Amino acid sequence: MYDPIRFAFALLPLAVYFGVLGSLRMRPYPTIVSRSLDILLLGLGCAGLIAIGPLELFFPRAAYSLIGNWVWLVLLSLYLLVLLLVAFNMPPGVVIYGMNKDRLREELSRHFEDKQVHHEWLADTFRVPVCGLYGQVSSAGSRDMSILCAVGQEQNLMEWLKLERAMAQRIHKTILDRSPMGYWCGLASVALFIVSFSMLFQDLDKLSQAMVRILE
Repeated sequence: MYDPIRFAFALLPLAVYFGVLGSLRMRPYPTIVSRSLDILLLGLGCAGLIAIGPLELFFPRAAYSLIGNWVWLVLLSLYLLVLLLVAFNMPPGVVIYGMNKDRLREELSRHFEDKQVHHEWLADTFRVPVCGLYGQVSSAGSRDMSILCAVGQEQNLMEWLKLERAMAQRIHKTILDRSPMGYWCGLASVALFIVSFSMLFQDLDKLSQAMVRILE
């Protein structure tokens, strides 16, 4: 059954996510975000769709009869815990917004050369035996996004943190062309906000009743 209020609350987190993504893509400098934070942002952006999808499909009606709307707090908390579990169990690595794979590989090679650290490349995979670093440079589904991530089980996590910090300091002032995808993400965010608020305010009486039910 179509319920505009439910769809509006489902689209609002997605609108915020596209707004954040657009602001990152429109910056003239590259932005480095950890892979865990990137997954968290995506998961939070999809939280509304998850709420009206899987969570509502497997909604515990017996628990709702006992604790009422508090069951939604339990379900959303469970979703957040699962999201945190996935995010913090990912291999170490970063996502670079605004820099392609080839440019990232070039900057990474220069970093190792400046530190006079022996490193080896095999296609897009590198290894630094003396530091215990084994990683890969790859594209992130867009020509102006790239990923630097660990490959394999034997990793020196402290050296990875140092590498991520050093690369962030190295490339954060690199001037790049603004990505056109940033404007598309910004337009998508504005469109989703307009659709969401138009759904919310098309029936103010129904909206007030829904808010009363939530706060009961």
